[in-house]
Amino acid sequence: MIGTQAQDWPTVHQSAEMQALRDYVTAADGYRYANQAASTLRLDVTHSNLIQRWHDLVFDSSMTVGRVKEKLYFHGGTPAADQELYLRRGGGDTLFLWDEKKTLGDYGVKNGMEIHIKDTNPYSLSANGGLEDVSQVQKYVMADEEYEKLENSVRAIKRREKEKAEAERAARIAAGEVIEEEPSESLEEVSVRIPLGSRCQVHPGGRRGEIAYVGSVRGAKGIWIGVGLDEPQGNNDGSKAGEHYFDCKGDKYGCFVRPDNVEVGDFPELDPFVRLQEVKGLKGGFQILDLMNADECEAFVDVLETLGFHTDAAVSLPYSFRHMTNCNLCVPEFVDETLFRRCEHLLPSIAGCRPLGLNAKFRCYRYQKGDYFKPHTDGSWDGSRITSKGFQSDAYGDRHSQLTFLILLTEDYEGGCTRFLVDPRVHTFQQYA
Repeated sequence: MIGTQAQDWPTVHQSAEMQALRDYVTAADGYRYANQAASTLRLDVTHSNLIQRWHDLVFDSSMTVGRVKEKLYFHGGTPAADQELYLRRGGGDTLFLWDEKKTLGDYGVKNGMEIHIKDTNPYSLSANGGLEDVSQVQKYVMADEEYEKLENSVRAIKRREKEKAEAERAARIAAGEVIEEEPSESLEEVSVRIPLGSRCQVHPGGRRGEIAYVGSVRGAKGIWIGVGLDEPQGNNDGSKAGEHYFDCKGDKYGCFVRPDNVEVGDFPELDPFVRLQEVKGLKGGFQILDLMNADECEAFVDVLETLGFHTDAAVSLPYSFRHMTNCNLCVPEFVDETLFRRCEHLLPSIAGCRPLGLNAKFRCYRYQKGDYFKPHTDGSWDGSRITSKGFQSDAYGDRHSQLTFLILLTEDYEGGCTRFLVDPRVHTFQQYA
């Protein structure tokens, strides 16, 4: 398996600044319950159907379980009759609060513990995201004709601003003022920069295709680029307003875009079998299926076996923590660049920046029976490459890894699932094979 590892690079959680912030926030934790009444309890509350949780809800130790259910109804919306309450006392110790006549004091409830609400009604309003998933809420849709009549809409305001600007410009011209037009590229310049027949990528969307037309389009100002797309991701067949400008594969395979939205370069057709699949329950996690075929995986494994695996050196984590053998190598450019081109269109932007490539330093792990890697957080790496000066850990000086790219090379095994710690407060794992 290949991916950046926490032991090779400090995470933000290990920085001195983060530790100072943690110390400041938790400075009063030791006596946070000191100034409350002896019978007052401050508890966290979670709900079986809801993502949200409530921190430090105030109760009294004399409250019965039945009274607690009545109070929690106003927080989670589950009627008292449909509630089962469980007291989580820490360390995996959970107690069922089954007797509604007993008090919290009777059950030994203490500050900082957690009450978990189980909604037993399969038709509950909160089930399946009913109280949190806003996509289930029917939205009000206004007809375009009605929206056009509004005087305080965004469209109306923009229309008035445009009319005002045009009137001011006309007045300046009538007064004899010379208004300089913004310089723009000529058709010849655009044709040189974006030649016919060139492979390209169209933004937004990363759609790939071939330049089929450069010129004007009836009814639109300026220069337009006609692109014959590899996939039916366009809005025409090379025609616009009844006039045919270029040939392409068929309907939806053509589009017209502005020159600034076209990037000419080495953009081969994408493998149609490479596809993305989200990992359910893991925010930001996804799988890219069929990135490499079976022969490629086998060949890569053969190279690793030839180079040899060895016991992992204890860099920042001992072998008892990272218990497997490894083989680290810096691959030739055609390897990482080929893999990147296959999946580039599927990778997300991070903070508005598009991915530049894969790190050429592949860290390959071989897991055998009994091997493991304890819970950890992956870190960030500079862009590595072998140059004329040898191996350079920071060959570019302008890029750092933002995503872990994990490649599974074999599948003839059982077990060995990758587990993601998605809720460190309760140590709940999302498991994915």
